[in-house]
Amino acid sequence: AAERGDTEVQIWARGIGAASVLASGRTTEAIELLESAIPMFRPGSTRTSYVKVYGTLCFAYLRAGRRDEAIEAAHRAVQAVHEAAPILVSMFEGYANTVETCLALWSAGDELWAQPSRKALKSLRGLARPFKVARPRAKLFAGRIHLINGHRRRAVRCWKKAHELAMRLDIPYEAARANAEIGLLLRSRGRIAESDTYLDQARVVFERCGAPFDLERIARI
Repeated sequence: AAERGDTEVQIWARGIGAASVLASGRTTEAIELLESAIPMFRPGSTRTSYVKVYGTLCFAYLRAGRRDEAIEAAHRAVQAVHEAAPILVSMFEGYANTVETCLALWSAGDELWAQPSRKALKSLRGLARPFKVARPRAKLFAGRIHLINGHRRRAVRCWKKAHELAMRLDIPYEAARANAEIGLLLRSRGRIAESDTYLDQARVVFERCGAPFDLERIARI
């Protein structure tokens, strides 16, 4: 690709590779990989390329505690997922990481991220229509929005539906994420025994998948 000068392919390779690196917990490496793609953008670069890079970069910055940079990248990512055509399943992590970043900023108390969160989730749902793999995550994020708005029962219904979808599609990691959401909510409500059931099930899958961020999240309690 480099010899052909095909910068689009190089950008995609960095975006996809960085999403995998980030998921394995190597945040600094993911950021370096994504930042190396930015100078490759050209006026004719596709929205798909922006999704693959900025969608994951905003989440990586957030993981690294670089909030201002996360916010700047998230604005670009939200616009990219809004404008992009949902034509490739490899765009999934870019879409999903964009939504996750927006929701994290919103749940931290910044109401300005409510509208971008909904906008990005709408885009993820668009991707989920042709690509079923995105459906459990879209439903999980819908539950997060309900929780932020104080609608706990609606949130749990969404997470149970996310789990059901993931099991039907045979995606254990997505099912574990849904279990983690339910378990964390139950723990926050003082329902420890019920919480432990969900979190223990999630922990087994996260350990098997090598998902350090998810393990860290459920270990904080």
